[in-house]
Amino acid sequence: MCSNETSYFDSDEFYLTTLHILTVIEVPVHLFGAFIVIFKTPKKMASIKNSLLSLHCLSAFVDFYLSFLTSPVLSIPSSAGYPLGISKCTWVLSPVSAATSMSVVMAAAHGVMSTITMLIVHRPYREATLDTFYWMTLKERKPAESRIVITVVGQNGQIAKRVAS
Repeated sequence: MCSNETSYFDSDEFYLTTLHILTVIEVPVHLFGAFIVIFKTPKKMASIKNSLLSLHCLSAFVDFYLSFLTSPVLSIPSSAGYPLGISKCTWVLSPVSAATSMSVVMAAAHGVMSTITMLIVHRPYREATLDTFYWMTLKERKPAESRIVITVVGQNGQIAKRVAS
């Protein structure tokens, strides 16, 4: 027999709180990412600056839409659901179709993680980020050789390393 007991983690309140916490984290990160793309893109990357900024803004909007405006709760296995976000208060209905509510949380987290990855992996953005945070602490940053080591293990157990600088 099924139990009717539910925990706080099963509630809509927990789901909505989690998505709003993600919104508070992702909005400043996306704004900083857009600032870095606009003002710190090197001249060598000028040809892709607009498309990179466009992709970044689209990703930021999807994050904001899923985690704040709609905050969809999905009913599985049917393709149905209901919104918990601001759209519920404005009587705006939105079609919601995805696998699970957790996939919506992961989609909202994906955009902010891709922004953070962009700021860490690409050297010009990494340098501009470090310069910005050192400026905020009023300390002078010592230039250091920064490298990222990528290790790949193949099917036969062969290990390949690549150093990106």
